[in-house]
Amino acid sequence: MIIKNYMEDYVSKLVKFVLRQRKEKLGEKGEYDVIAYVLNRVRPRYMVSSRGQIHTIKDLFYSFQERADILKLILEAIDIVKSRRKSDSTEILLEGIEQNKSYFIFPVLMGRVFDEDYFPAIGAEVTLLMNGKKMEMINSSWSNPYILNKSSKEYFNFLAKPIPAEDLGKVCEFPLDVKITLRGFKDYIYRVDLSLKSIIMIEGLSLFDEIKDIGTIVIERKKRGS
Repeated sequence: MIIKNYMEDYVSKLVKFVLRQRKEKLGEKGEYDVIAYVLNRVRPRYMVSSRGQIHTIKDLFYSFQERADILKLILEAIDIVKSRRKSDSTEILLEGIEQNKSYFIFPVLMGRVFDEDYFPAIGAEVTLLMNGKKMEMINSSWSNPYILNKSSKEYFNFLAKPIPAEDLGKVCEFPLDVKITLRGFKDYIYRVDLSLKSIIMIEGLSLFDEIKDIGTIVIERKKRGS
């Protein structure tokens, strides 16, 4: 049985509409940032059937106040993302990375973790590993491990530090593991296989706009005595 938070689709479509109407160009990562900001502040609406989807759509269609509140959050998020970009430092983001050299650039990895009752797994520790070792993030503003909290709810994200490549255009496979631990629950490891081609590091944050959504992970409780 698949349980889906319909608000993810609803908010995503509404964000795309607003960005298009305002002719805002935030890039893929900026768009995801806006969507995540809004989803972390609205009530989720879970459904398990097409009938449930119809009722959810009707509720949202007739709730003008809720739609207005979501639109307000979207506009607020757009302003925050734009102001953050203005204050971002390319030097800080790319600290330790040499320009005009070849690197394997990782996408932003994002996903969601729920417990078996389909509640956000608050307190879960999510760690990104490669060959059993914790991956270094691009800078200190990205956490590894990432601890789910009341603000992030079920969402986690990582941006790993680029890895130097010997040659330009070289293709390499990177087997990554997303490990999830939470007291009272079974440890869970989710494999993410990435195939990356090395590119030249040319100054610009657009290199880090690619998003890979690994989806929703549900963790199970430990049995008593285990």
